[in-house]
Amino acid sequence: YQLFIEKGIKLEKGGKYYFITNFGDIQRTAENGTDYDDDRYNVGNYFKTEDEAREVAAEIKKLLLSK
Repeated sequence: YQLFIEKGIKLEKGGKYYFITNFGDIQRTAENGTDYDDDRYNVGNYFKTEDEAREVAAEIKKLLLSK
């Protein structure tokens, strides 16, 4: 999967990206320059497509359930 962060791409205000919620759901939102946007970007929870976000969410779930 290709994260925006891998390419060093931080969207301009209004650009759309996907992220994984605390509950493992995928949401689409707009870049608004908020602390939430910055935090998601900085930890890699900032995806170009919904499919990329879903793929990572599935990997996270698998990792957590394997413990």
